[in-house]
Amino acid sequence: MRKTAVLVVAALLFTVPFFTSLAEAKTEGRQKQSAASHPMDGYGPFITGSMNVTLTGAYGTMTGAVVVYPANGTTHRWDLPPNRTNAPYPAFTCTHGLGGTALDWRNSGLAIKMASWGFVVFLPQFDFSVQVPDEIAAWHSAALDWLVTKNATHGDTLEGMVLTSSFGAMGHSRGGRIVIAAAENDTRYAAVVPIAPANFSYSVPEKLIVPVQYEVGTLDPFVPQTYALYNRSSAPKYLIIINGMTHSVKGVLGDIALTYGLSFFEYYIAHNYSWLGWVYGDNVQQDTRIVFIYEIPTVIEHVAGIFAIAGCVALCFSIAKQKRKKKVRTVTSCR
Repeated sequence: MRKTAVLVVAALLFTVPFFTSLAEAKTEGRQKQSAASHPMDGYGPFITGSMNVTLTGAYGTMTGAVVVYPANGTTHRWDLPPNRTNAPYPAFTCTHGLGGTALDWRNSGLAIKMASWGFVVFLPQFDFSVQVPDEIAAWHSAALDWLVTKNATHGDTLEGMVLTSSFGAMGHSRGGRIVIAAAENDTRYAAVVPIAPANFSYSVPEKLIVPVQYEVGTLDPFVPQTYALYNRSSAPKYLIIINGMTHSVKGVLGDIALTYGLSFFEYYIAHNYSWLGWVYGDNVQQDTRIVFIYEIPTVIEHVAGIFAIAGCVALCFSIAKQKRKKKVRTVTSCR
């Protein structure tokens, strides 16, 4: 009886989220959006504050990192008091490419735009000419440690500001390839958005076990590499190709890439399932600014997963039962 109850509970735990998603998909399909806009285009409702960060870790000290967060104020500025109205906010690391800097992502408005939609954005600072992939991946974990610590520190600017149950990883160019490796090495990352990922030697996408959304422009020289990485990744996986976009993430076309990254994080990090239409529903598929390709586990795969888990549970009970019988026989024979 107990075994049956456990199997039923296990099946429910895995089927309810799936069928809930199906229901949400149908709802989103009825709510037709404009084919040339996204709810997060442009700046969001929050003013943002920014702070400089110095990290310490196994590889020494990182200087030049920046964190951007929802704040109270009238203009986007440094060191503003936090806005805790809707805290905790989903958080993600955003890694620059070769020749880029964390400060440039902040000062150009890219990180400010993303944080203005209710995110805490950690911008690490790297020197790709001297730092090796393992070191860079380790610094991403150190960044998550820092966010968790600050979130729990009484009186800190980020106290209570960060949703620490899971994190996102976004990166551009070489940073886009690095965040794949970072997510492979730290299970706290629950979703990855590599934008025009460059340099094939930095990671093995086959090891990635979390949802990944690749993004690249039609005029970007890294289209073949991005498509190859998509093909090597496991589902759920997504590929957004932005019409007319080059390798730069600045400007109107770059804003599309960032925007879709945010809705991806809303869905997979904040578990705000109302964004399903912009992850793989009708909304994203009707956006004429992009070409959208995706692959998610099928119903058969979901059912197979349920039966596999149920089988494992049954096997564990069977082994335990056999051990109990053997113990009883041993005690009886001794008597």
